[in-house]
Amino acid sequence: MWAWPIFYESGTITDEECRDDFVAPVVAMQGHSAPLGITFFNWMPPEEKSLESCDRIESFPKEMDGYAFVAYHGSWNRDVPTGYKVVYVQMDEKGDAIGEPIDILAHEPPNAQWEDGFRPVDVDFDRCGCLLVTSDGTRGQGSKVVRIEYLGPDTDESSLPNPPESTSSGASATALLCIRLKISGVLCALLMLIMG
Repeated sequence: MWAWPIFYESGTITDEECRDDFVAPVVAMQGHSAPLGITFFNWMPPEEKSLESCDRIESFPKEMDGYAFVAYHGSWNRDVPTGYKVVYVQMDEKGDAIGEPIDILAHEPPNAQWEDGFRPVDVDFDRCGCLLVTSDGTRGQGSKVVRIEYLGPDTDESSLPNPPESTSSGASATALLCIRLKISGVLCALLMLIMG
């Protein structure tokens, strides 16, 4: 039985009772993926962003307003590792999920695990509309924050910023890694790894 025994008076439930009395899962997620963090994108018109630091940064597009973004921490004891990624789930105007989770940041198959120990823990959007992903790492490696910026389909790669020399704290250098990701066939993302 895969539920708290006290949830049912008798401690058992048939498949028929389950189908008749309970709501089926809306979105399926691979077992052992360990989805830990979730956030919903709240699109904001550019004119409402008063921060000068957002001037050259595009927010994720309005079409993704309300989409759920989920951090999969990943398995730790599975023969074939799974998770270790960030996905999004499309939502309709009523807030209902449409389809299955779509990878936005994942290791190149067939490997799920990242060589540097990256393990997503939580996700949130900053005031510029960029997705922040935290990682607590594996065995002391991979602790970082990843910032995913939206790049429009017509972005000139030569206009991308140069990597900063160091973080604001001066503690360590920041690496800039540009990866082209297809999201709904038209989006690209810029990943900034802020080493801890």
